[in-house]
Amino acid sequence: ESTVNTSDMSWRSWDTYSLEHRSALGGVAHFHQLNGSAYKVWVPKKRRSRVCVVSMYSQDLLQPGAWGRYAMEMNLNWAFSHGYKFTIFQERLANPQQSYGWSLPRSVLFMLEQGPHECEWVFSMDGDAVVNNVTASVEPLIKQFFSGSATQMLMTCHWHIGLNGDCHNCRCTRARKVKHCSEKKTLFEYGRNSHCAPNMGVYIVKNTPKAWELMRWWAGAGGGRCSLRGDRASEKERGLGAQKCSLRLKARWPGLIDVVNARVMNMPAWFNEHVHGMRVIPLVPQPWIKSLAKQMSCFESLVFICHALGFHNNIDRTNIFRAVLEKREPALRAALLAAGEIYVSVRHFPTNITDWW
Repeated sequence: ESTVNTSDMSWRSWDTYSLEHRSALGGVAHFHQLNGSAYKVWVPKKRRSRVCVVSMYSQDLLQPGAWGRYAMEMNLNWAFSHGYKFTIFQERLANPQQSYGWSLPRSVLFMLEQGPHECEWVFSMDGDAVVNNVTASVEPLIKQFFSGSATQMLMTCHWHIGLNGDCHNCRCTRARKVKHCSEKKTLFEYGRNSHCAPNMGVYIVKNTPKAWELMRWWAGAGGGRCSLRGDRASEKERGLGAQKCSLRLKARWPGLIDVVNARVMNMPAWFNEHVHGMRVIPLVPQPWIKSLAKQMSCFESLVFICHALGFHNNIDRTNIFRAVLEKREPALRAALLAAGEIYVSVRHFPTNITDWW
C-alpha cells in the first residue's frame, strides 16, 4: 500500500478508532501513519486563521478537464483569501470493500490530530460543495453557533427553511433543545422525516478532546453501532453508511452537535429562492430539472456554499463548475490580491497528479 507506512497499518482497523481501544488523546495519531501520497497541503503565505479546510477527491476527479479541478480551484483560492490552510485527500482512507464515504470523517479526524495549534477548527467540504459567496468566511459561523455553548460540531440538515438557523418542523436538530430529545426520539424523528437528519457534506469541528472522541466514534462506525453500508435498502444502494452514522452520532451526543438548516452553509445547487421560496426542496434532482441553468440556480444567490449533490452525470457537474469558476474568478483574484496571496490555477496543474506533490 502506498497510502500508509507499512510498519503500522492500525489506521485501517475499525477498532483503533473506538475509545475502548484508544484513549481520546493517547497513542500514535493516525494522521502520522499516512505518507505524503495520500494527501496534499496548501498553506497561504499569511496564515491569518487556524481554520483548516479539508476535502477529498479521487484521482479520476482531478484529471485535466474533470469537475474536481474546477471545484477545487474555487475552494482553494477562497481558503487562501481568508488565510486558511487547505488540504485534499486523494486516496481512500477506509477499507476498499467499504464505501468511499467512510473516508470523509477519517480525513477530518486526521486534521484534528495535527493539534489545535495547527487546526483549531476543521471545515470539511464535500468535493462537489463549492464556495458561492467568496467574501463569506467561517469565523461568523463560529461566533454565531459555537460561542458560549458546548457545541463541538456544526452540521446542516436537508431542510433549507427555518428561522434563526432552525430546520423547519424538526425538534431534535438544534443543540440547545436537547432536553426534548433522547437518542430514541432523534432516531424516530428521522424515520418520520428524513429531511431532519444531518448532511455530512459540509460541517465544522472544534479541535477539542471531546471532538476527538466524537470523530473517533464516527470514523470507527460507532464501535459497531453503525452499519457500514446503511440500514435501509436505499441507504445500502447509495453507500450511505457513514451518512446514517452521522445521525446516530447526533442522537448519541445531541447537546454537542448543532444541526442548522441548509441555507447556512450547504445549499443544494438547484435551489432557486424565487421559484422554491419556502417550499421544501427535493433531496435528489427531479425530472423537471433538465436545463443546466436550473441546476445552477443556487449560484445566482448570495448563499455561502452551493452543493451539487445527487447529480450522477459528471458532464453536468463539469459544465456547472466551469461556468461558476468563470464568474467567480475575478472576485477571487481581487480578494487574493488584497490579502497578499497569489491565485492558484488548479486547471493548469500537471496531468500526472503525483507531480503536484
